[in-house]
Amino acid sequence: YNASNNTLPTINADMRLLNGYIKSTQYPEALEALNFIANVKNATGKVNDTYITLEDFNMVLDKEPFNMKGFVQKLDDAEYNFKVKGGIDLAKIIKVFPLEKTEMRGMVKADITTEGKASYVTKGEYAKLKTAGFVKMNDFFYKHADYLPQTFRITNTNTTFSPQSIALESMQGLSL
Repeated sequence: YNASNNTLPTINADMRLLNGYIKSTQYPEALEALNFIANVKNATGKVNDTYITLEDFNMVLDKEPFNMKGFVQKLDDAEYNFKVKGGIDLAKIIKVFPLEKTEMRGMVKADITTEGKASYVTKGEYAKLKTAGFVKMNDFFYKHADYLPQTFRITNTNTTFSPQSIALESMQGLSL
């Protein structure tokens, strides 16, 4: 990125990983059915001519599927559209992809779609955001040796999203 003239390098990149498989010695189950199809395009170098598309990202870890797709474009006022569905067991995924100095566990389940522009958020025009669905967390625990050594815990939470509101319907066990 060149800040003096607000430009990016031109790019036309396609990325594909089909039916991938990752196995770690730290966890007995493999990350399976890993698919990643994405592209990034910018023919002019202008920030607003950037298009990032995630056609498909999906995986299965220990019989738990997770899928995500969407796009971001016109980065001067980022337009986006995403759909996320599935679950991720954080204790399992961190064994497959370890994070240094980090302890994490909990189950996150989501079924959410969202579409909008960055300016809708900055202007407080939340009703224009086409967002619907839920995110649930159970037994969430996070600790980082440098950034959050005292731990952060949530026993369970359920959050629902609509164009009119984000509702924290339940939350138990918040502690630091």
